[in-house]
Amino acid sequence: MCAESEECVMLERRPDQQPAPVGAVGDFTDWSPDVHPLRARIDGTRTTAAPHPDGATAAHGYLAAGDYWFSAT
Repeated sequence: MCAESEECVMLERRPDQQPAPVGAVGDFTDWSPDVHPLRARIDGTRTTAAPHPDGATAAHGYLAAGDYWFSAT
């Protein structure tokens, strides 16, 4: 999660887009899925907030259990 003083971006996946558990990975996590795990919401989506300085670009994707990789799109 993001500290109150950080710029953050919300990452979201629909429930039909991945098995659980799943984490957001990218250069902001050193590609580790444990840093920003997506948490289930009441509507079935999974979300997490990740640090993202204003104006910065970040490469990212998602990594689910069983080494299942999928893109951010």
